[in-house]
Formats: sequence, structure tokens, C-alpha cells
Amino acid sequence: MTDVRTIVAERRIRELLSEIAANGGQRTSEQQEEYLRLSTEMLGQEQAPDAPTPMLPILQLYLRDARGVVAGPEGADLLQVLWCPFDHGTEMMPRTNITWRRAADVRAVLHDAPVPALIQRGHYLPNVCVLHPEPVTEYPPRLLLPAEINDRLTSWMASAENRFPVVYDEERMAVYQYALSVAPGCKMGGWAPVSFCDVDRVDCRSCGTAMTPFFYIDSSEWDAGTYPWRPLEEVSGPVDPHNIPPGPGDDEVGILIGRGYGMQIYICPADRSHPHVEIMQ
Repeated sequence: MTDVRTIVAERRIRELLSEIAANGGQRTSEQQEEYLRLSTEMLGQEQAPDAPTPMLPILQLYLRDARGVVAGPEGADLLQVLWCPFDHGTEMMPRTNITWRRAADVRAVLHDAPVPALIQRGHYLPNVCVLHPEPVTEYPPRLLLPAEINDRLTSWMASAENRFPVVYDEERMAVYQYALSVAPGCKMGGWAPVSFCDVDRVDCRSCGTAMTPFFYIDSSEWDAGTYPWRPLEEVSGPVDPHNIPPGPGDDEVGILIGRGYGMQIYICPADRSHPHVEIMQ
């Protein structure tokens, strides 16, 4: 059985939580009553729409801000990624749509984008936010590296040359994974993360070409393990590894994939018209 919630109720729940947080976590009896009512007021699967429903915008990116990380079809300078806020397929994730456009061709701009009346999960409704793209250098996960390179990495992490601060000594052996390898958070291109899903190659279902990572939608931007990736603009001073400040988690963007994982979208480099692939990683 799949339960759904109205998008109006989900937005009101977020408003209530913001009001409560602004009041130091204290909530009135009226707020508590409304929150409990809305959070348990789910509709049955049979009330999910059978007709086509508007998709939710996930990303709008001008290629001038992509710093060459991603390129579109000839003439395209605007990328839009949308998804259906219902589970699809064996991965049980929203189904995405990738659209390339020419900004100059957009005549009438919609100030209020159409939204679905219902969503399956509250975490499939992203909060509106402004992007500040930043290019970073990352390296492949260790599972994709040859044994010789992994041996050298192990020796380096155990040596005095490894100056990354850690709380526990055993964490030194994870420095490459969390501080230098796959960058956390939402990103274009780069290396796909390796978590519970060990993926070293994804082949295009149309032509068999090895697909490349295109866009990663993460459940959080960084955490206690990957805090070295935290933007410097958000750091007021040196970070004490024994007292790491809380990360933005899913409260900033409002997205949660699975149990805190992410959605990796792969595309075919041989032909952009071939269907893309979504994998939970």
C-alpha cells in the first residue's frame, strides 16, 4: 500500500516546523494539534491520480555557471531537471526528466510553476533555494582504483604526511574516502559514489556504451564524516574535529532518497537521446 499526501499539507507542515524552530523548539498546543493532524492525514493509494500530473522542478542551471563541467546539445544553454514525486521502478525513486533549452527561446516565464496536487513522500518536495555552483577536484572511489594505488594510499594515510585532523586514530584510514575522493552533496558530473550499491560500470540500454555520471541528487550536502567539503563561506573559523558543527542535512533542500542515500543519474555519452538511468547510491 502506498500512501500519499497533499502538497498543501506538506508545505504547511514545513511552515509549522519553521515557526516552532524560530520559537526555540517550543510549540503551542494549537501547533502541536495541527502538526499531528497533518502528519498523520494520509490518503490511500487509490486516491493517487491516474491522469498525467505535473512534475516538480529539481534543478535549473545555466551552462555559463557550470564552468565546463557539463555541456548540452548545440545551442542549448539552460538545463532543467524535473521529477515525478511518486516511486517508480525497482529502485523505488522518483522518475526524472532532463530538458535542454535555449534561454533566448523562453518568451513567457511562469511565475508560479504548476505543481501536482499530491505527492507520495514529503521528502520528494524540494525547498526553493538558490545555487552557488563551485568547481571542485575529486578522485575515484577506492573500489575503482588498482591495487597498487590503493596500497600507496594506505601507506600515505598511515604516515605522518597525512595531516587531516581526525577524532579517532582509526579514522585516518578513511581520510581519502571522506576528504579527497567522491565529493558529497548535489553535483554535476564527477565520480559516482559507491555505498551499498557497488557500481563500477553502467551500460546504455540502447547501444551498450558505458554511461557517465551526469547529476547526483543527495539527501544531504555534507555530514560529520565529509565536513572537509563544507563550503568555506559557511565556516566561521577552524573546524574542530572533536566538535563538528551540524551539517545542513535534508532540512536545507528537503530531499531524502531512500534511507539517506542519493540518486545518481547516468547519461549515454554517445547519444544524448538515449534514455538516462537512475540508480540509488
